[in-house]
Order: sequence, then C-alpha cells, then structure tokens
Amino acid sequence: MAGKDDTRGADEEIELKLVFAPGGREALLLDPLLAALVPRPMRLGNRYYDTAERDLERARVALRLRQGEGDAVIQTLKSAGQGEGGLSRRGEWQWRLGEMRLDLDVLEALAGQVPSLAALADRALLERLRPVFITDFERIAFDIEHHGALIELALDHGTIEVGEQRRSIDELELELKRGTPDALWRLAGRLAERVALRPSNASKASRAAALAHPPRDAGALPEHAPALFEAAIDALDRAADAQAPQDDLAFAISALRRLADTATEHAERANRLAERLQRHAGVLDPAGGRDALALARALAA
Repeated sequence: MAGKDDTRGADEEIELKLVFAPGGREALLLDPLLAALVPRPMRLGNRYYDTAERDLERARVALRLRQGEGDAVIQTLKSAGQGEGGLSRRGEWQWRLGEMRLDLDVLEALAGQVPSLAALADRALLERLRPVFITDFERIAFDIEHHGALIELALDHGTIEVGEQRRSIDELELELKRGTPDALWRLAGRLAERVALRPSNASKASRAAALAHPPRDAGALPEHAPALFEAAIDALDRAADAQAPQDDLAFAISALRRLADTATEHAERANRLAERLQRHAGVLDPAGGRDALALARALAA
C-alpha cells in the first residue's frame, strides 16, 4: 500500500461548471466581487487512469492522482453522477498519498462498501489500470459567501493532453461547500452580468475520452424540453473541441429550435439563444450567456 497520511470519506460533490469566451478569465478576475477577495493560486498536475478496455469510462468513474495541493499527492475517485445544465451531483473520495502511485488497496476496500463502485472490486481490473491522459492547469480559487452559502469558485486555465492531441482548458467551476444549490445559480447569474458564460456538462475526463474515442454522431433529437436543452449543451461542448465544429453547432441550434416549439414558456429565450449562436458561429455574448443560464436554471428546477 502506498504511504497514506490521511483519508477523506465520501462527499457529495455539487458543482456548476461554466465555460467562457476568450478574455473571459481576465474579465472575471477584474469583477469587483472577486477583486475584493483573497485568491489562492496554484498549479495542478493530474494523471488520470483507466484500463485499456476503458472499464472506468464505461462505469462513468474517474480516477486521478493530483500534485499541486501542498506537498502531498491526492488520489481522487469520482463516481457516476447526475447532471443537468452544467449542475452535477456525484460521489467523491480522496486520499492523501506519499508518492505518485495509485493505492489499489483503498480502492478495492471502498468498492466492497459502495455498490455503485462494484466494478473496482476486481483486483485483476485494478492491476490493469494505467495512465490514459493528463491535465495541467493553473487554478485561481476563491471562497465566496453568497446568499447564505459558501462556494468555492475556481478559474482553470491550461491543457488536456491525450497522446499527441491537446485541447485548452478555460472554465469556471462553482462548488457548493455549504448551503443550497440555488446559491450556485445566483452566483453564476451575478457573474454573467459582465462576462459571457454558458453551462457545460463536459468534465475534463469526458473531454479527454471524446478526444481519444470521438463519438460517431450526435444521434436523433430527443422529445422533451429538458433533454433538448441538454442535447444542445452537449453539442456545444463537442463543438468547442472539434476540428470541424459546424455539425455540432448546427445540432445545438436545431435542439434549441425544437425546444422553442416544444415548450412555449421557453420559446422566446430558446429562439434568441439559437439566433445568437448562428449569428456568431457559436460564440456567445453576455446576453446570450444569460439566456443559456436562465434556460438551464428553469429546466433543472
């Protein structure tokens, strides 16, 4: 067993992920709300693991080793979760290690206690884990008290590396430490007054998986309003990483048009967002970002 000096049990991670257009990071840092706080800058290097058969990806489990939070190596396991409009809930377990090597014993023990992690109870599978991609990014974090909640705001800027492929990381994560999820939406809305922000469902791990194994196509448009909005967000996430994003952007616009036809109470906002995406080739202005956030919040309610 690798040298552990501390273990943290399961938490439910509740997080709202947002992405922004070029220049958004700098604009956010100049926002008076953040300028009045003490930043915590750090550089984080992460190595993600899976088997050659992609067992963890299929189980929607993410496993990584991280350096950059003090002197320790942090081993983190995140389980499959539920997400809508960028807001996700999932289980998270962390262990502090003394070296950059997976502790398989704690993973096997945890899998025996948590049914959703049963795939990790197979020692032979654990022995086949290997690095599959890395992320390297600068994070500037802030702790914010907002509408009775404590929220960690993290601005990440860096790269995802999968073999010879690289994609940029430019995202904002709002993680709820104390309080209700409604405070995350309120804070996102406050920040979107000055900066174009939109919800994102794509984790760093899912983006890396899509780079390594690109999806064949987006499939058919779903039938119901929440699923249509999710399909639009997923397509915009894919378009951001695609070499030829036109098809994914067109799918996102079609999903928003169908949403407008399906849910009349959201029609004006959905059509307006579709028009902005079409006019600006997928790049949102602050008004378009506010429409995207308002739709996400309404449809997740």
